[in-house]
Amino acid sequence: MHERLYSVRITNFKSIRDSRSIYLTPLTVLIGANGSGKSSLVEGLQTFKVMAEQGLDAAMQMWRGVEHACHHDAITPEICRERGARKWAMSFEIAGRSEGKIFRSHTDLQPSQNHDTIRIWRDVWHPPGGKTIKWLHPEAIKSAGGSALEIAKQIDPGFPSMGTKYAANLRDRPYMSQTDLTTRWQFLHLVPERIMPPVPRSKTAGRVVLSSTGENLAEFLDEIRKLDLSAFEAIQEAMKTILPYVSDIRSQAASLVEKTLYLALNDRSLSIGKGRESSPIPGWMMSTGTLRALAILAVLRHPEPPTLLVVEEIENSLDPRTLALLMDEIRRAVRTRKTQVILTTHSPQLLDMVLLKHIIFVDRPADKPPRFRRLTDSKQVKEWAESFTTGQMLTTGLFRQLL
Repeated sequence: MHERLYSVRITNFKSIRDSRSIYLTPLTVLIGANGSGKSSLVEGLQTFKVMAEQGLDAAMQMWRGVEHACHHDAITPEICRERGARKWAMSFEIAGRSEGKIFRSHTDLQPSQNHDTIRIWRDVWHPPGGKTIKWLHPEAIKSAGGSALEIAKQIDPGFPSMGTKYAANLRDRPYMSQTDLTTRWQFLHLVPERIMPPVPRSKTAGRVVLSSTGENLAEFLDEIRKLDLSAFEAIQEAMKTILPYVSDIRSQAASLVEKTLYLALNDRSLSIGKGRESSPIPGWMMSTGTLRALAILAVLRHPEPPTLLVVEEIENSLDPRTLALLMDEIRRAVRTRKTQVILTTHSPQLLDMVLLKHIIFVDRPADKPPRFRRLTDSKQVKEWAESFTTGQMLTTGLFRQLL
């Protein structure tokens, strides 16, 4: 794997007050009750990706406003230097390795007091193999009449003094945006109902990226076929393992004028005569589980797979056998170091397919923000593991004793 994330820390984003540093393995599985904060962590990473690639405004528009993205207790002081930045800033810290070299990014966002606007207040970027670049908002430099470095230290006592370089311009995206590290992150919140109907082809040239909902899956598969026929055929063979009656899956034009595509499959059990096949079954007639499985397989088997794949509630609509087959595919991708994977799940079956060290338990005690804890850090869980599978611990409610 040429790129991999090692840790992430998010503060004052949605339900998260301070996630603390969460260490990521090549396969990380987040478990916890509904509303515990699993999705907030995933959405925090996705928000950072959008901010890096499209700018801060686009990132906040995802949540229909700053007031919905900010943690409700994150109150900006009138004079920001009066308090440490971590207490009030929406903050994203990411560390990893690219081509064998470590990189780190730390971006603090300052919301206005009424949370109707937001800006990048502080940004620190350590590129792979390069020198650290630091940036502070001009208002922080000008305020209080002190030197830039003195004010920076008042805002954050840990702000380093060596190699500091301040830019005079306003910024709407982190320095990390000058790299392509986030462009190969893939987030899937699959909505089969949006995959079913014909969808127009993209009007711009360049790589086709599967949308998070999966709605352009037909075009995505068509590009795989053009890029690498053997990869496309491997996806078809994998789907035949899931659906033995399928003879072919392809993208089909719905309208040459509107240039729309839809998914279609041939069912060999519906053959209507010697050498003849029935009309293909269109995507809107396929099961939701079939569409979800096909989308995940297509991403994993793409000739240029994502460096990071994040799938929310991967087990939705999947039968146990199909889930096991997809987990085999994920393990293969992780083992070959092509893709790092983060999953959220409520499935006891899935938990029994992964090692304890890969699981992070997310809980949210009454009137408190989410906590993120790796199960192997708990002596109690290690003792339980001698008598129960991880799935049994989940279904019997043992994890509640960790609250």
